[in-house]
This record gives sequence, C-alpha cells and structure tokens, in this order.
Amino acid sequence: MVDTETIEQEGLTTEDVLDSEVVEPQQGVEWLPEWDEYPEERPGENTRIEDDTLIWEREGGFEARLESYEMTHWKAEVTIPESVGEYYPREFDLKCHPRPEYGFVKDVEQEDYATVGATLILQENFQPVWEVNKFIDELAEEAEESQEFREDLEEKLSVARENEERMKEQRTPGWSDELEAFVCPHCKEARKHVTERDDGGFNCVSCEEPIDDWVAPVENHDLAVADENEE
Repeated sequence: MVDTETIEQEGLTTEDVLDSEVVEPQQGVEWLPEWDEYPEERPGENTRIEDDTLIWEREGGFEARLESYEMTHWKAEVTIPESVGEYYPREFDLKCHPRPEYGFVKDVEQEDYATVGATLILQENFQPVWEVNKFIDELAEEAEESQEFREDLEEKLSVARENEERMKEQRTPGWSDELEAFVCPHCKEARKHVTERDDGGFNCVSCEEPIDDWVAPVENHDLAVADENEE
C-alpha cells in the first residue's frame, strides 16, 4: 500500500501503483512457503499437490481435492466418511447447507442412504483452503451433535419402554373398556381380534396361546375372529 505523497515523491507509475495496491488472483493451486517452516499450518494431513490438484486429509476420514478451473473459481471434491454421511441421508441435506459462504454445493454422492462425497464450487481470489476446511468441520460438528441427540433420545425411549412394559404387566386379563380391546392373560397384549382353532376354541393373535375361558365372557363386545393373515 502506498499513499499519494509517496507516489508523487518517488514518481511511481500506474503500473507501480497497481502492483502495490492490487494483488492478481491466483492462477492455480500453490504450495505455500510457510507450510515448509510450519507444518501445522498445512490444510491437513498428507498435504500434497498432484496433477494441479491440492490434496489433503482431515481427521475422521475426510479428504479434500482442490483445483482451479477458471479465474477466481475453484472446485473442491470432499470425501465424507460414512460415520458423518449417515446424518445426511438426502441430497438436499447438503445442498441446503449454509456453507460454503462464497459458493455452493454442486453435486452430492450417496451410497446406502448416506452421503459419501460432495463437490463444492467456490469463488475466491486465492485457494479457499480455509473455506473447504470450515465446511468439513461443520459437517463433523453437526454429525456429532446429531449422534449425541440420538443417544440421548434412545436413553429416554428405553426408560419409556420400561414404563410401558410395567403398565402392560399390570393389565387385567379379559376385555378392557379403557383400551377397547381384549387383554391376553398370557402376553398381556391388547387386541380386538382372536384366532379360531379347528376345534372351535380361540387363541391370542399375538402369542397364539389358548384363551377360551377368557373369550367366553366378552362375546357381547366388539371382539372379532381375525382373518388368517390378520394380527
């Protein structure tokens, strides 16, 4: 950066001023000098350039491949591990993602209801390594939050199922006006149908145990004989 006084005093030309004030956009991927001196500044593990493509790996199984396809436009192909991709089972789960800020998700690759890859299009003057890593980090963070939610929900549902099992065990066998169904004395399941045996007796449609003595007193209720394939 130069000020007008310096321009006047040193007799700088328009080319000198433009060289000082304007930085030409990067033409292709580059290995930055500071990456040699400070390896921790590299985009990720195993950073390298192959066939004009900057490649690096991130913890958890991510891999990014960045290339320039025209002035100020970049394409990044991101490989996504299944442990993260399972939380993005639909294509628009990623295409509607707020990242990248200066670009969009062009393509999504899926396998078995999981996203395993994404192609980003970004517009930047210089190789958008930070933007690609930000995209990767947010995917990993959101997947971790989803996993924690799933585990928390499953723990709560497990307790609720135990409550339901206790309540089922406390049911009184026979017809229940509250449930409007027949409660089997054996499995305690509530059903509105029974199955009829060849000998004229009846079985529970759930556990198939005989319930002749319990069915007789409830003939006046809406208790039907199930079809052969009905439960």
